[in-house]
Amino acid sequence: MPEAATDGLAVRVRGALRDPGTPLWLPELTADLADAAWRKLGRDLGLTRASYGTARVLRRDPEESRQVVVSLDVPSPEGKGCDAIPIEWLPEDLAVEYAGPEVRFFRTEEILGSDVAVCVREALEILGAVPTVLPTVCSLVRSLHLIDPVDDEIDISFS
Repeated sequence: MPEAATDGLAVRVRGALRDPGTPLWLPELTADLADAAWRKLGRDLGLTRASYGTARVLRRDPEESRQVVVSLDVPSPEGKGCDAIPIEWLPEDLAVEYAGPEVRFFRTEEILGSDVAVCVREALEILGAVPTVLPTVCSLVRSLHLIDPVDDEIDISFS
């Protein structure tokens, strides 16, 4: 991205952050911010929105295998659809490396054989109740990895 365009985007972000009327998730800037990041990921690894995979990024290998367990159709309150959000299985070595002692990733059979995916779908519906939140999330999320904390009283997120 040319430096002038990057500087212009930075000016817009600072302006939005100073404006108390702008939602914290910056819905008016999300597409431009995401496009800048996708251009960089394309230059660095040759990945696009369509070819993205978490293991591909972590291993810096655009040919790395990608296993999508299930894709969640995203509810749209306005009737205009978003891309489906894939729930991706992370290879065991990467899952162990990134999980830590307090977290584990749900296994494929747990996602498919339980209400885990249903809970995520319900969470997306809740996000859809707040104008502009769900489309913002949909424009950013290209892969979802479901984590299971050891303690249900602790909220954990890697986002």
